[in-house]
Amino acid sequence: MATSDNTHQEQAVAVDGSAHPHRSHSHSSTGTSAKFPPSFCGYSVEGPRVHRWRRRRAQGHYLLGLSPDRPLFSVHCHNGTFVPTTHHYWTSNFKGSDRFYFDLHDGPHAHSPAIAMVSGSQWGPLLFKLPPAGDLQEYYQEVTSLNRFKRDRDGNIQRLPFKMNINGVTETFEWRATKVKERRARDWWRRQPAHELVRITNLNPSAGGKRRNRPVGYSADGGEIVAVLNAGLKMTFFGTGLIGVFGERWETMVAVTGFTVWLVEHWAYEHAAARTAQIIANAQAIQRSSARS
Repeated sequence: MATSDNTHQEQAVAVDGSAHPHRSHSHSSTGTSAKFPPSFCGYSVEGPRVHRWRRRRAQGHYLLGLSPDRPLFSVHCHNGTFVPTTHHYWTSNFKGSDRFYFDLHDGPHAHSPAIAMVSGSQWGPLLFKLPPAGDLQEYYQEVTSLNRFKRDRDGNIQRLPFKMNINGVTETFEWRATKVKERRARDWWRRQPAHELVRITNLNPSAGGKRRNRPVGYSADGGEIVAVLNAGLKMTFFGTGLIGVFGERWETMVAVTGFTVWLVEHWAYEHAAARTAQIIANAQAIQRSSARS
């Protein structure tokens, strides 16, 4: 999206702000355009890949696209959060270092149209909102531990479900932490944790089973894998999710929930590193005190 905002042009290294080149990329059998490219990565606005500075605070401006100089979407993090009222208003009155609020924009800048908003914390529930689009009404969903939402003891997301209306039918999809063979041919780090998005509405147990026996593209319980995410914030649509039949709003939800999974994992990593550093500092202080006495 062309812009005359020189401030944004200076901050985003190697960003030309060009229009979305992929919008004519692919179409489903019903003629619905795929909103996101088949695979895209996350970058900081300053240029380096996200995974190169995992220890920094997860705030500010992220770019999503094919490369740093070809951003298609952007994520802007804020210090506040939003609360689920009738108007879903936004507020920054919530305190706590583990809280976050961000919005996903259909373009590389903060003034590009917002297509999704997310609020939550490392340990609490997550709130997702998609604004009205055309004939589609506002989408709003809260994800809690009561509907299969699960974290590990460090705060990393093990399961993150969401529901979407697909061609008049409400279907459930679920991000799951896993290490699957779908990653092996996709320039991914084998030792890094990864997530797969599973379509769990219509499970096919005959396609599941042990990893060495089941076909590529299915989970252990027979769910179809429709997207995958690596720890470096690279997202790839997979299987049926790759051909655009689920629609643009579903792809938007996949992108925003996938970014949430990465963000919470980033925070868990940061908090664990801080705890380890504090333990080491305390041990060193005790040693120095003992040496002086």
